[in-house]
Amino acid sequence: MNAPERLPEDQEAERAAIAAMIDEPTLIDSAPRADEFNRTPHQIVVGILSDMRNAGTPIDLVSVQSEILKRKQVSNIGGAGQLSTMAGDPRPEHFSHYADTIRDAARCRKAIEITERISRLAYQAGSFADVAEEAEKSITEISSLSHVDRDEPMRETVLRVIEELDRRARGESDAFISTGIEALDRHTRCLGKGHLAVIGGGTSTGKTALMCSIALNVAMTGAHVGIFSLEMTREELVERWLANLGRISMESIMSGKLSAGELARMTEATGRISELPFSIHDDFDASLAGIRSRARVWKTRHDTKLIVVDYLQLVQGLEDQRQREQQVAHISRQLKAMAGELQIPVLALTQLNEKGEVRESRAIKQDANTLLIIQAGTDDKDAADDLEYNDADDTSAMATKSTIKRPILIRKNRHGRKGFKFALRFNQEQMRWDDMQ
Repeated sequence: MNAPERLPEDQEAERAAIAAMIDEPTLIDSAPRADEFNRTPHQIVVGILSDMRNAGTPIDLVSVQSEILKRKQVSNIGGAGQLSTMAGDPRPEHFSHYADTIRDAARCRKAIEITERISRLAYQAGSFADVAEEAEKSITEISSLSHVDRDEPMRETVLRVIEELDRRARGESDAFISTGIEALDRHTRCLGKGHLAVIGGGTSTGKTALMCSIALNVAMTGAHVGIFSLEMTREELVERWLANLGRISMESIMSGKLSAGELARMTEATGRISELPFSIHDDFDASLAGIRSRARVWKTRHDTKLIVVDYLQLVQGLEDQRQREQQVAHISRQLKAMAGELQIPVLALTQLNEKGEVRESRAIKQDANTLLIIQAGTDDKDAADDLEYNDADDTSAMATKSTIKRPILIRKNRHGRKGFKFALRFNQEQMRWDDMQ
């Protein structure tokens, strides 16, 4: 039987890093975590160095030896002479190289641990689907190992926030992606990395059309968009995008009777949509596990920037007999977790009940970063008359038979004002949402 292979490590790099930190304590601020060192004696010493640095205790060979004695860790590091061995021949100028070597070995050990976990599951699992789900999740976990995870000083966090604010001021930030609708971006900034945004609306209020407009706008910037359509086929989605982009009525598209002008616009729209980076999954029985699994694949293959789910209550959740509210609560939590795991926004649609309330609203409101409600009354103009306008909306744009003014209520917003209404323009014939201007 073959002997087990040794786990990746570099003892010399670990000892050299410790020597450099004792010689130049400021290096502790950028050092690998104690658990990224493989040898237990090294982990103990690095943990002590970190504690001393955080406490403001002067650090040199004598003070570290004293702390080891105080904590009764002498035998655990291999004896009284081991610290002198570790601290010999310090070369702080090479510390960055030592740290990178240590972190790289730690990530390799973690990758081995993850793959062994998948192997054990393959022997024990009751179905291949369970193994595939865990494997895809683990691939994402392994990919994330390239990101340095350490307890950084607060000044570095503050500096990063200031730099992000500067990028936002210059319009260069990637923390949020644009919906392509200026008022929606300005009032909500709803498509943030790791965020769950929910749009609610009653029947025929245009919520799917709003989703289609946002997805189309994002894809036209070159960003990949993944759509889980549980109510409409991919062909039906394309028809809506043709109407939107070609500014053609759905009646003309459904009848196939297009004017010469509409035919020319249709031809141009067809060419543009054919090249857009969309992935569409239109399985009406899509499960939550299947959605998370496919989303991970899209993220890995296409660097997906936005995931859309239409709509939340149609997702197949748990297989047990829990109440529907518990099912939806589980689904919304998992969609939020998926957004955080992939670090991209997830946009989900939800149905309103007869009272104009979000079904199973408690869980959805709790999990969503942003919750928007498309409001509509028997008279759309009257329904929008009480809006609070802070931005001089151009109401002249709504004076057509097919274009109406829809009020959007911000029910929840973790990045700004809530309980606030603003108006967007909805062209019902062309399935197109725009700013009022």
